[in-house]
Amino acid sequence: MKLCVENGFFKFKNGDYILKDINFKLEDGNILAILGPNGVGKTTLIKCISGIFKWDKGRTLINGVDIKNIKSKKLWSNISYIPQKRKFLFSYTGLEMVLLGLSSRLDLFKVPSDKDRNIAIKTMEKIGIEKLQNELCSEMSGGELQMLLIARALINNPRIIILDEPESGLDFKNQIIILDLIKKLSEDGVIVIINTHYPEHALKTSDKCILLSHGGKYEIGKTKEILTKENIKNSFEVNVEIKKININGIDYDNIIATGITEE
Repeated sequence: MKLCVENGFFKFKNGDYILKDINFKLEDGNILAILGPNGVGKTTLIKCISGIFKWDKGRTLINGVDIKNIKSKKLWSNISYIPQKRKFLFSYTGLEMVLLGLSSRLDLFKVPSDKDRNIAIKTMEKIGIEKLQNELCSEMSGGELQMLLIARALINNPRIIILDEPESGLDFKNQIIILDLIKKLSEDGVIVIINTHYPEHALKTSDKCILLSHGGKYEIGKTKEILTKENIKNSFEVNVEIKKININGIDYDNIIATGITEE
């Protein structure tokens, strides 16, 4: 699977372009992290990549085909998108929520078969949340619900999975679980795109990075080459130090904010 964005421009009505000339290529197993301060267009970018929003100029290609020319059912059998919102008004059980992931291939109002239910249960078992089958989504913790939404996304065996701030609002343990799962998905050959507020999470998980700044500016490339002190300062307007720490014989980059930059 190959995902490309070519010359992507986007603006909201009567506004200036917030995304300008976005270009990148991803292949099986790549993880792309998207970072930047609030209001620069991170969520807008992933919605443009997936076709939820239409590029004003440019295009998204899957295996060389413009997604505008891919039928919706086929497109969403290859892509799974997990938005930020994690609350539901309806009292679905965990199993019912995962089964909703089959909606792209099930006919409207069709009752899931025993085979469908078995697929859903195996998907939940794969990421260790089978205990949530009969629990109500409205009563789950943020971490449980996030894992459930990932299971819903995985049930179709997508080749591209897009997550909008999947670790936001979660405690340390659940953040680690999500990040480890993202790494496992990439090892299985899935293309993963993650929108995150945490540069250290991007350094830990991703091999490529887009760092957005106000005014449509951005830097793109290998994560360790993009997330430098100078680039982070320019984008977030925060001074940082990047220190290496060694854990069990493995070096990690640890980003420490030291203060807000002076105007």
